[in-house]
Amino acid sequence: MIRNSMYSRTLHSTVLAVTFLVAAATSALADFSRGGGFNSAGYGARAWGMGGAAIATASDEGAVYWNPALLSIVGENRVGFTYTDLIAGVAASRSHVAATFALRKGPEDEPGLKFAYHTVGIMFSNLSLDLTGGANYNENTLSLAYALAPQYFISIGATFNFLLSSSDVEGFGSNGTSFDLGVRLRLARRTSVALVARNVLSQIDFEDSASLTLPRAYTLGVAYRLWIFTGEADAEASNGGLSRYALGAEARLWQNNIALRTGVQVKSAGVSRMIQYYGFGVRAGLISLDYNAEFDAAEAFGNIQRISMAFIF
Repeated sequence: MIRNSMYSRTLHSTVLAVTFLVAAATSALADFSRGGGFNSAGYGARAWGMGGAAIATASDEGAVYWNPALLSIVGENRVGFTYTDLIAGVAASRSHVAATFALRKGPEDEPGLKFAYHTVGIMFSNLSLDLTGGANYNENTLSLAYALAPQYFISIGATFNFLLSSSDVEGFGSNGTSFDLGVRLRLARRTSVALVARNVLSQIDFEDSASLTLPRAYTLGVAYRLWIFTGEADAEASNGGLSRYALGAEARLWQNNIALRTGVQVKSAGVSRMIQYYGFGVRAGLISLDYNAEFDAAEAFGNIQRISMAFIF
C-alpha cells in the first residue's frame, strides 16, 4: 500500500513535469535563433546503430548526450570513447570521451528494478575540420550531467555544456554555454517513455562581437522490450516543426555479450531523406566494443562509420 501510494505521488509529479516540458516546447518552437555550430551528431556507435533512436534506451555513457535522465539506469561506472570519420579522404572527424559514475545505487536484489538514486556523467567532444587554404576549425564541448531517480520508474536529468571553438579564419572563434533537460518514465515492465529538451537555454558569443542562441529541439521517445529485443521510436521537433523521425531495434544474444542493431531515420526538415543504419556490439568482461555504419544516398559526404569502446569498473 505504501509503495503504491508513493508510486501514485511520484507518477503525478512526473506527469506534471512532462506536461510542463511539452507546453514549453510548443510555445517556444517558433521563438529561437538558428545557429550553424555546436550541433553535435551525438555519442556512440550503439545509439547510431539504432538510427539515433536512443533517448529512452541509451543505457551506456552516451546517456550524457542522448538523455541525462538515463544515467540512472546505466548501472555501472563506465569510461568510453567514440570516433567518427566524417568525410572520406578529408581531414574531418568527431571524437568523444565520456564517463559515468553512480554515486548512490538503488536495490541490487530486485531483477528489472535496478537503478541509481544519484548519477553523474562527464563528456568531452571535439570536432576537427581542415578548411581550404590550409586553415582549420575546431569545436570543443565539455558536458556535465546529473540524474536523480527517486524511484525505479522515474528519473530526471540535466546536462550543462561549455562550448568553445577556434579557427584560423578571423572571427570564427566563439565560446558559450547551453543547457539540456531529460525525463524518463517507466510506464510498465517492458515500456518506457522519455522526453528531452535540448538547448533550453544557450548563448554563443563570437570574436567579432556577434552572438546567437542554438536551436531548441524537443524529442519524444517510446521504447519497448520483448525477450532479447528492444525497439524504440523517436520524433523530434525543431525549427518550428517536426524535423526528424527515428526507429531502431536491438537484439542481445549470448547472455547480452553480443548485440545486433539496425535503424532508420527520416529527416523531414528541408529536403526530406531517409538514412539507414546498421551496427553490432561485443562485450568481453569489462570491455565493450561497438561499431556502426550509416548509408545516406542523398548525402554528398558519403557513408559514415563510427567505432566506440568502453571500460566498465
